[in-house]
Amino acid sequence: MDTIISHSIVALAGAAIGAIVAWLLASRSGPGRSGAQARAELNQYRERVADHFARTAHLVDQLTDSYKDVFDQLQAGAVDLLDEETLRDKLAHHGGEVITLNRLGYRGPDDSKPSPDDREDDQER
Repeated sequence: MDTIISHSIVALAGAAIGAIVAWLLASRSGPGRSGAQARAELNQYRERVADHFARTAHLVDQLTDSYKDVFDQLQAGAVDLLDEETLRDKLAHHGGEVITLNRLGYRGPDDSKPSPDDREDDQER
């Protein structure tokens, strides 16, 4: 019963929205606007939408490539700067938790104090 009511409400809402859109399009077209002109405007709009999504897809591809470059840099640094045993110990110690650079033992240029993560690690040992 609830399904019938919800489907009916959705159908009525869709019909109402469709009627409003049709009315708005008809009122915007004015008396001198032809069907061919309306189709041309619709085609221009579709072209702008297609261009927008093509540009968005291109930007997402660039973002993905940048993310991959950052990931590769972090991976290369971990392999280069940490020996395998230290890296394995650090990763195993955190189980399924998120691993940050601080958790891997990285200290920034001005960071001489142990991080809260390292203090917790020392207490657990």
